[in-house]
Amino acid sequence: MCACAAEASAEERDLDFVARAKAATEKYQDQSVATLDGYRPIGSDFPGMGVHWVRIGILFDSKIEAEHPEFLTYISVSGMPRLAGLAYAIPLLPGEQPPDLPAGKDAWHDHFRSIDEETIVPHHQHPGSADSEPRLAMLHAWVWMPNPDGVFAADNWALPFVRLGLKPEAGASHAQALALTLNSGGIEYFAKMVNAGASPTKKQQEKMEQAFESARASVRQAILENKLARLTGIWEQLWKTIESVIGSRKFAELQGVLPTW
Repeated sequence: MCACAAEASAEERDLDFVARAKAATEKYQDQSVATLDGYRPIGSDFPGMGVHWVRIGILFDSKIEAEHPEFLTYISVSGMPRLAGLAYAIPLLPGEQPPDLPAGKDAWHDHFRSIDEETIVPHHQHPGSADSEPRLAMLHAWVWMPNPDGVFAADNWALPFVRLGLKPEAGASHAQALALTLNSGGIEYFAKMVNAGASPTKKQQEKMEQAFESARASVRQAILENKLARLTGIWEQLWKTIESVIGSRKFAELQGVLPTW
């Protein structure tokens, strides 16, 4: 079999997986149904993922079944919960690798700590060794809200637009999306991240709060004027201000956990 045929076959299997997952999880648009089936919220709200709901009963069964995701992710839109995507998880021992299907091994990411402990970190790739530590491998599947970075990408930076009732612009940057999070819970999230990583003084915290609030006001104005192209500059200026407040050395130490844009 030629390589192109094998690739096409893998693509077809991925499409089939997504179709089966979507058909089986449509009922979870209603959170009460998810609750009845054993899903419970865990951790905080990730700006590019939403809130994870986990079904503990199947989390460690070592099975990956399209119809039975270990996690659901929800976001709030106009005060109402919306099912955004699914996530699959499998426990792995040292040296073990995630499955090839769906999406391929590279689409999975590892958790070496609990979801609760990791909610202050915007990326799931954390220090740890697949060769020496047990971990939980996770695969996101954005079957309910389109993801410009792909169905199986970890983060979905269209979500900040959707949360605010906006339509993501073609080619919108991650910086634009990140700026929008300041009007949908992002300030608390990123402030917590900086506080954990930089241990700012009370005076520095006050200055950062002012910077976040100023940026939020600018984002709100950009939305009102439909000038979303301004968002990138607002986001970049915010972090220049944060750097000036906490100092370049501490800011550099945050680079491993700050989102890229």
